[in-house]
Amino acid sequence: QGSIPVVVLTVLEWIFPLNPIFALARGFFEVTWFSFYYQYPITCKNVFRCSVYTPYKEGNSVVTRCLAFLAGESVIYIALFLLLETGVLSPSSLGMMFGRTRGIEGVRAKHAQGLDEDVQAESDRVMRMQVGGADLCESFSSFDNPPDTEGHRDLVLCRDLWVAYGRRVVIKGLSFGLKESQCFGLLGMNGAGKTSLFRVLTGSVTVTHGEVLVHSEGRTVDLLKHQRKSKLVGYCPQSDATLPRLTVLEQLQLYGVIKGESRAGLPERITKLVSCLGL
Repeated sequence: QGSIPVVVLTVLEWIFPLNPIFALARGFFEVTWFSFYYQYPITCKNVFRCSVYTPYKEGNSVVTRCLAFLAGESVIYIALFLLLETGVLSPSSLGMMFGRTRGIEGVRAKHAQGLDEDVQAESDRVMRMQVGGADLCESFSSFDNPPDTEGHRDLVLCRDLWVAYGRRVVIKGLSFGLKESQCFGLLGMNGAGKTSLFRVLTGSVTVTHGEVLVHSEGRTVDLLKHQRKSKLVGYCPQSDATLPRLTVLEQLQLYGVIKGESRAGLPERITKLVSCLGL
């Protein structure tokens, strides 16, 4: 007693249950052993010391401790999940708290130099859209968003977008706008931040600095605030996103439910899509 292995074991018995999977598995393990020792209640730690095995005993009980950890973790982890999903506790603010923005400071001064003329012109156009000190995340109506020669306005706006992981900056001051009915090509070398940009647009990655807006059907949604962005942005990876064992109707029904469509009106919409596309 009191040796280093015993002390380490005692400490780990209070650390490992912070993982709910470990606490659940350890609790079931102890209960299983209890069902076995219920018929043979005497357990001997050595030849000279025997005691009755009581896993539910008050005090230092493994099962009781695991249940207490699971009860507390169910409240804490669910609350943390809700805070992150609702944007009350933004991952970007956590990144700033833990120094995630340190890598931007040394790169910002160098970034303004050496940009192509067309890239600089598009960046200047987007940065000039601020009117009267309004924040880009408030509304498109707060900005001078004039249509082009064909009458198309910007539906996607990224302004001064930075994404950094510690001192590594993967997106550096990106500013551009995507207009309605426009097919936009994004070119860059491996590691230039193309995938990170798409993840920002879909909301799976939050920005370190900057603003992103997606505007659709008269609604303005701030991707940084997690407001049902999945309904506005679709993402098709390089590999086929369809499930080969599902029919066309089942495929459309699956994605309709994922996108939050009403189950009552979903069959009618699927029928119209199948007829329109000739499937």
